[in-house]
Amino acid sequence: MTETVTQARRPIGVAIDPVDNHVYWTERLAPEELKRCNFDGTNKISILQNGQLYALTLDYRNRWLYYSIYPTNSAIRRSRLNGTETQTVLDVYTEQVTGLNIDKMYYNGDRLFWLERKNGDVKSSNGTNVVKIVSTNATNENLGIHVHNSDIYCANGKRILLVTLSPRTKANVMFSDKDMIYGVLFYKEKGKCIPDTESIYIYVVSQAHVPRA
Repeated sequence: MTETVTQARRPIGVAIDPVDNHVYWTERLAPEELKRCNFDGTNKISILQNGQLYALTLDYRNRWLYYSIYPTNSAIRRSRLNGTETQTVLDVYTEQVTGLNIDKMYYNGDRLFWLERKNGDVKSSNGTNVVKIVSTNATNENLGIHVHNSDIYCANGKRILLVTLSPRTKANVMFSDKDMIYGVLFYKEKGKCIPDTESIYIYVVSQAHVPRA
């Protein structure tokens, strides 16, 4: 079942705040804003305008929104959830950052991961040093990333790549589709009937979302 929560002007990046039950997203059509609404679509407001917004992720524990600016003045920036305290985290120069995610588990602390559209490089930073993790070896098809512990899921054209960091770094194709894949989200679902089920949700061009086990 598909449900439309709200209307948006070419939404690209999406982030969920499980604390305050908010949805955040970036819009690529002018005036290119970062917006927010409640889970049910009510109370839609503009949070900020800060250049050509693209990728988005949320550090819900520390209450920061991280977003990328591309293709001009390429940078990774952050702001508070109300749009204040805007800061440049990294100047990425000619890189086109189309995927962002925060990891708190594998590296024993906050670490930002991103995916570069043109050459498919996956990089990370703790705020000081930048490390290249792996290259997907695909050009102009890299559009989303999600990090879960020592695993990195990358939307890579019509494929989902699983990059494992331990015991050694390697990348394998875990799923292929007939349509371009624009994003990937990992979550672990817990319930009474299925106490510990892991699912991958992928986003494709022709549908809002399609669950893949």
